Amino acid sequence: MHDLLDPAAGAVVHRLAPAVLGTFCLGTALAELWRGWGVEPAAVLGFSFGEYGAACRAGVLSPEDAVRLLGTAVTLAERVTDGAMAVVGLGERAARDLLADTEPSVGIAAVISPHEVSLSGRAEVLARIVDRLTASGVRTSALPVRAGLHSPLQEPALAELREAAGTVRARAPRLPYVSTVTGAQVTGPVEPEHWCRHLRGPVRFPDALGVLDAQGIRISVEVGPGRALAGLGARCLPGGGRLWPASLGRSTDGTGAMLAALGRLHTAGVPVRWPAVFPGASSAV
Repeated sequence: MHDLLDPAAGAVVHRLAPAVLGTFCLGTALAELWRGWGVEPAAVLGFSFGEYGAACRAGVLSPEDAVRLLGTAVTLAERVTDGAMAVVGLGERAARDLLADTEPSVGIAAVISPHEVSLSGRAEVLARIVDRLTASGVRTSALPVRAGLHSPLQEPALAELREAAGTVRARAPRLPYVSTVTGAQVTGPVEPEHWCRHLRGPVRFPDALGVLDAQGIRISVEVGPGRALAGLGARCLPGGGRLWPASLGRSTDGTGAMLAALGRLHTAGVPVRWPAVFPGASSAV
């Protein structure tokens, strides 16, 4: 693991496959730590490749199947080397209108918030689109991903991914699982086509959050290496009465960030198993 993280070794962790698989492992570990502290999820959802982590935590995929299928998906995705991705300050409808007159090698990779989408596809085509948007005053930000995730460039990989997904046992969710592939709650076993739709895109994050909000879920804990989704969630569902704690922060150590998040959950009335957090503590704390 040290070799993966060591900057002198080329920071392998910043390459797509190690980053995605490492994020899955980290998310799984954080979710188990939260559960050990008594914080049980009422529902789960995942952004982009986080869909696999959410499916695993809902019992749709076993950990072994999730890692195997995720590894296959990201390996197939990395075959694309002439892609690019960028976040642009457009709503979904405006972005679709823009792309209607563009070469179909670029598409919407993710609906991030009501006023932001990410575009993904062939690098040279996307560069022209970004230049046009920037010149017209639209905010744009490049993402360091050459694989063109969730874009038309992934279509050649779908048959192989469908075959791999067909070897995975399909299970119904054990707890509410809201998919950012469909923007809806999954109610039965996930079929192989689900994972093809996932790789091809787009991610429907605001729709999925809306399902949780309609169910009365007002606290969303991010289980990953940062707080990007917590920030996006607050932009999708602004206003008071909601909490967006993150398990880890970029500017604080992991223990401090997680304990601060635990304190916010406790004061919001979430039950905590205190002896698991602080051995010897009273459960009545």
